[in-house]
Amino acid sequence: MKPTSLRFLAASSLLLSMCASASVRPHYGGNLRVMMQAAPVSLDPADTGNVDNSAVRNIAPLVFDTLVRLDDRGAPQPALADSWQLDTATHSWHIHLRCGITFTDGLVLTPEMAASSLLAANSSWKVNAFADFITVQYAPAEEIDLPALLALPRNSIVEHLNGNLIGTGPFVIAKWEPGKELALTARKDYWDGRPFLDSITIEMNQTPRAQLLAFDLHQADMIEIEPDQVRRSLAEGREVEQSKPAQLLALVFSPNGQSQDSLSEDELRLRAALAASVDRNSLNELLQGAGSPAGGLLPNWISGYEFVFPSSLNLQSARQQRSLIKGPAKLTLSYDPSDRAMLLVAQRIVLNARDAGITVQISSGAVADARLARADLISLDPRIALRGLAQELEMPLPQIDRYSMEDLYTAENQLLQTQHVIPLLHLRTAIAVNASVHNVDEQPNGAFDLKNAWLESGRR
Repeated sequence: MKPTSLRFLAASSLLLSMCASASVRPHYGGNLRVMMQAAPVSLDPADTGNVDNSAVRNIAPLVFDTLVRLDDRGAPQPALADSWQLDTATHSWHIHLRCGITFTDGLVLTPEMAASSLLAANSSWKVNAFADFITVQYAPAEEIDLPALLALPRNSIVEHLNGNLIGTGPFVIAKWEPGKELALTARKDYWDGRPFLDSITIEMNQTPRAQLLAFDLHQADMIEIEPDQVRRSLAEGREVEQSKPAQLLALVFSPNGQSQDSLSEDELRLRAALAASVDRNSLNELLQGAGSPAGGLLPNWISGYEFVFPSSLNLQSARQQRSLIKGPAKLTLSYDPSDRAMLLVAQRIVLNARDAGITVQISSGAVADARLARADLISLDPRIALRGLAQELEMPLPQIDRYSMEDLYTAENQLLQTQHVIPLLHLRTAIAVNASVHNVDEQPNGAFDLKNAWLESGRR
């Protein structure tokens, strides 16, 4: 072949490559249509009345910013704050604010505003404002976690103006019907760069069935997929993105807050027998392989040591513990009736327990001996994630004084020893996205970020 032919082929290949690249290059414009099952009644990240914090966790970063962000490894990165430093002598953090940040109403973010917002969400903190920085005093035993704590959505910087919530985030609230619909429009003057999308519409209180129907009729671009429906969705040709096994599914005993010391020997043995009788691999298969068996509260990918906690079926141990119980071995179990998959899990636990000589009765009422509960990892920082799980499951908050995994393991092991919770599975969260949707940033713990998402024209 002649050199001129080679040069022609090379040029043609380069041109084709450039054309292909241009066809999927991010561009501005479009409205992203999202559906979710949750129905939050408030957009205030610090509002403790929100029933579904996971929904707010995904919505808040679109409207509000935090002083610090966490990368995928859980390491703090600058956001509204460009630097921070610990003063060990006063147990306080000096947090320097980025210059020139404005709220959507045009007001410039000041240290006083940042301090006021943090105090509204953390009444026990001591926050002071200075010329271009703030200081935060925190409990000495937990001060090492402050940068990661500042990355939590509840610590977003929020301005309350005439009953409205104003943020410094990439989108502005254009319409808000609590529990029904949220419409957002992009900010052209966002400090971290204008979003590619023009707008985002989020429809709330949508059942999984309604979401699938809307998605297949091209009336939604992004929807939630139930854990046990992922395989089916993939088989039916939907594009599905999954997190790592992160959401904890567990048995939580009542009465809430009862300490291990107050439990009788029979109660302790009953809980130990039940924990050993559960076939977690079978539960996972029942949910179409939606996660992984859980022996600990934290999944192994974030702690590195979960494998040391027993999660395998041990029917011999379960029957041995049952034989030591003097009275009847029975309890009632409740679940969220709106969560169809949890009924399947409850029924399988009944069968597993029966093999060990334990009678479990499923209760549709609110009062039961134990309940099936799901709990999210609120942070990619393992210490904060563990505290978040403990708080959501109404367990004592662990104290972890150092960064070492040994201290983290000790704190988690102490929580498990209370026998207040029996971990069952760590579930993946999943979303289906239209082929036209690009660059949805899904974090390992299931939270997703739409700030940099964009729509490919002509693919809807």
